[in-house]
Amino acid sequence: MQTERTALKEWAVMVDALGCGDIIAIVRKGGIRDRDESGVGFSLRHSRFVFYPTRFHQSTEQLSEGLVARLARSHAAMETGGMVRIEYVAHAAICFTVTDFARLAMARHELGLSESALEARFFYRRPGLTLSALRVQRLRNPIVIPELRRYGGCVSWLELDDTIACDIDDVAPVMSEPEFQERLAELVAPLCGDEMPLASGDWG
Repeated sequence: MQTERTALKEWAVMVDALGCGDIIAIVRKGGIRDRDESGVGFSLRHSRFVFYPTRFHQSTEQLSEGLVARLARSHAAMETGGMVRIEYVAHAAICFTVTDFARLAMARHELGLSESALEARFFYRRPGLTLSALRVQRLRNPIVIPELRRYGGCVSWLELDDTIACDIDDVAPVMSEPEFQERLAELVAPLCGDEMPLASGDWG
């Protein structure tokens, strides 16, 4: 049986958009605790993980219009009383560094961020962002777990105390594979031309 304990913390409204198929990718800069092997930036350390939804540092100014419109609904659906619902499993399709902001801005409809937020992140410290396109599946039976103290703070990756069952019978894709491949090709085209990057990282 396939199970998962690794979780990526992401804004709840972003998780909601990925889970509805409104967007298919995320971008990250990374903080001190998220540095990659070179000592800077964000590393997609795992090929598969669950999403841990949070409102930490979330703000309407940083969201695209589509995500602002779903913000209230997304927050209303979140668990209360110190509990968190684990509902989605993600598989990395591609992950690469984007160093041209003009190209990145052309793909912002799949990223869920406002152009000003995308620009601020891109140029923070030094130009560039890590973009990860993700196949997302929904757990047929979402799991509600306690929001432990160690899960808090400004960190991207968590190892959950709970083990999440995510075998083939436990999940359902949020979109068909042909639709995902079509959108993936449209996402990558303005960023990389004809060269399709591959998912990369220390898969755990």
